[in-house]
Formats: sequence, C-alpha cells, structure tokens
Amino acid sequence: MAELREKLTEFQEKKNRKKVRRAKWENWKKTQAMFYCKTSTNYNKWDMFESDESSEAESDPILPKNDPQFQAMEQDFKDRSKTRKRARKQAEDLKLKGNEALKRGLYKSAKQHYSDALELKKDMLELYTNRALACLKLEMPEQVIDDCSRVLEYCEVFDDGYDKQPNLCYKALMRRG
Repeated sequence: MAELREKLTEFQEKKNRKKVRRAKWENWKKTQAMFYCKTSTNYNKWDMFESDESSEAESDPILPKNDPQFQAMEQDFKDRSKTRKRARKQAEDLKLKGNEALKRGLYKSAKQHYSDALELKKDMLELYTNRALACLKLEMPEQVIDDCSRVLEYCEVFDDGYDKQPNLCYKALMRRG
C-alpha cells in the first residue's frame, strides 16, 4: 500500500511540474503575441541537444557526396554560418561603440548603436539591458520596461529561471524597476 501511495505522489508531482511548465509556456506565448511582432530563432539551443540513442553516434552518416541538391544544401549551411558569424562580430563591434558612447554621455548615439546591433543579432540579451540603460538616461520609460521585460521573459522561459544568467537578470530587474 505504501508503494502505491509513493507512486501516486510521484505521479502527482510530475503532473504538477508539467502544468507549471505548460503555464509558463502559455504565458510566454501570450506575451509574445501582445508585445512583439518580430521574433528571432535562437539556433544556439540546438547545439545543446543530445540524442537518447547512442547507436546514431556509433554509425557513420551516409552522405550523398555526388548529389547536387546535397551539395547546394551544404553550401547554403556554410554560407549561413558565415553570415551568422559576421553578424555576431558586427553586433559585438556596435555594442562596443554603444558602450563607448554611453561612457561619454552620448545616450542617443549609444541607443542607436545598440538598436543597430539588435537588428543584426536579436538573441544577444545584454544588448537589451544596455539599450534600456541608454533609454533610461533619455527618459524613455516605456522602452526601458519593454527591453527589460523581454530579457526577463526569455530567461524565465528558455533558461528555466533566473539562475543561469543572474547578473543579466539583476540588471534587467533593476532597470525595469
């Protein structure tokens, strides 16, 4: 009897965790629909995926080397990878320019640099907090709240809380407040 109760409580806990995750997801989808028209896909999450099947890793993949469609797809992958790396580098450069402008007190140009960097790389969350700081100095509270809320929502949904990037979340909470 005790074993059945233990299984029942385990099942109930699992069901409750699933409900909480589902509620977070639904809340995030509602927020995205209300506030954000533009979205970006974070393909970096795919690098963290691990398959459950070990047999896939053991066998060599079958690659159709002479297939022109496969070669075109492979070239497209390489081109996209180069484009992403170039965009990341340009976004880093714009971020540095924005940081320098912010240090010199040129808040409008700093905001513009951060916005330009975000056009290139929408998943660099530190750009949102930096732009929020520039907007805070320019007395634009709606933009500050929007940027900080976006960072916090991303961390809550995709990083499963604020523990993964505590400094970033702290900045976002303080600037939104």
